[in-house]
Amino acid sequence: MRMSSMSKSPNDVALSCTIYHAENIDLYSNVTIEERNYCIVFWVEPGKECFTHIEKGLLDPVWKQSFRVPIERPSDYRFLNIEVIRFNSSAARPGTSNGIAAVGRAKIPLPEKISLKKQGRFGLVKLEGAEVKGEGHVSLSMELKNIHPSVYG
Repeated sequence: MRMSSMSKSPNDVALSCTIYHAENIDLYSNVTIEERNYCIVFWVEPGKECFTHIEKGLLDPVWKQSFRVPIERPSDYRFLNIEVIRFNSSAARPGTSNGIAAVGRAKIPLPEKISLKKQGRFGLVKLEGAEVKGEGHVSLSMELKNIHPSVYG
């Protein structure tokens, strides 16, 4: 999405988010090192997903990527949704043929105020059969910031 197509309302807000790393993900899978290709998919507004680059071969992938995500109606959304995804894996969940599996998810409350920074290590959960299990963490920082019209130039 191009910034110039965004609304220039002074009420517009952006989420400034840095995803640092994940740890202890996918511990008990029978996936080879060559099949350990991970990225994070995250969103505030459904349908406006963002993706980190793919990290290969590690149980503790490091991204250190920063994003600025415009949120046009911030009062409608309260959470940052995160999924850690494994790509190109023969050990993907039965019934999937594309080799993609979610190995961890989190729903993290957004900061309550503009310019209030929230950072830390947040627990991930994953679905195994009918059970939800805690496994791994993601480290990130986030802050809601006002977008000024001059940003759109």
